[in-house]
Amino acid sequence: MQRLNSLQKDFIVESLNKVMHDRGHDQKDVASLIGIDQGRVCKILKNKFSGLNDTILKVCNYANIDPRIIPGLKFTDAHLAKFASQFVESWGGSEKECQAVVDMLTAVRDIALEHSRLGKKAK
Repeated sequence: MQRLNSLQKDFIVESLNKVMHDRGHDQKDVASLIGIDQGRVCKILKNKFSGLNDTILKVCNYANIDPRIIPGLKFTDAHLAKFASQFVESWGGSEKECQAVVDMLTAVRDIALEHSRLGKKAK
């Protein structure tokens, strides 16, 4: 399990709160949708978690957070495979469609990183 710093945890909690509000979901709704108990959702919303595990990956999936772009987080292929698997499971699309979404998100991330790199060179 990869440990998360306070900035990373805050990012997840804030994103989860926003998506819950936007969708009109409460803790029970989220728990039911991602397959965990309501008490665990409550703890996450109170920032009481320490690392990137299966539960947090499910939360990221629900909140449309690409875990690869959580500030300062480094991912292994195993993390990405797990995220893709959970995305397919909850979305109901085919693996091919899921991979297309993952590829698109990867391209967006790469473009943002390149843009950031070029911006630093220009200064």
